[in-house]
Order: sequence, then C-alpha cells, then structure tokens
Amino acid sequence: MSRFTLELKEGLTNGIRHGRCTSFQFKLTPRDDKLIFSLWNDGERYEATALGFGLQSMMERITQLGGSLRISGGEEQGTSGCLLMIELPVVGVK
Repeated sequence: MSRFTLELKEGLTNGIRHGRCTSFQFKLTPRDDKLIFSLWNDGERYEATALGFGLQSMMERITQLGGSLRISGGEEQGTSGCLLMIELPVVGVK
C-alpha cells in the first residue's frame, strides 16, 4: 500500500495548487488482477497539457511497475475537476 503514498501526495498537491479544489474523493479498489487507485477533486477541469515534473515522475514509477496512469477532466464524475486513475498489477496473490 505504501507504493501509493507518493502518488496520493502528488495528486493532492496538484489538486490544491493547480486545480484550486476544495474536496477530494479517493478510492482504492481491487479488480481481477489489478489494484485501481482513483483520486477525484472538485477543482478546475483538467485540460490535457504536457506533464510537469511531479506527474512525469509518477508516470515513470507506475510504468516501471507495469501499471498505467490516466488523467482526465471530471466527465466520468459528471462534474468539473480532475480524475487521476492508476492501475497496477497485483503480483503473487491468488
């Protein structure tokens, strides 16, 4: 679980600093052979741009673990804001 500590901190920091949000929703869900991390905030809608240093570092860490990172506006929540979704494979669990 500690693997997500940096990602959670980065997501919270970005939501407050860049999105000017006031609240977050965090979920950690097992699905098949993956662990799904999702962090949504109610700030300004995310617009796709080049990744900054923090998000680029997050992407590299997740890719090294065989996972994926997706960042989108709040469409999936039906609101504005930003949704950060990480999928990581669960290894060694049967």
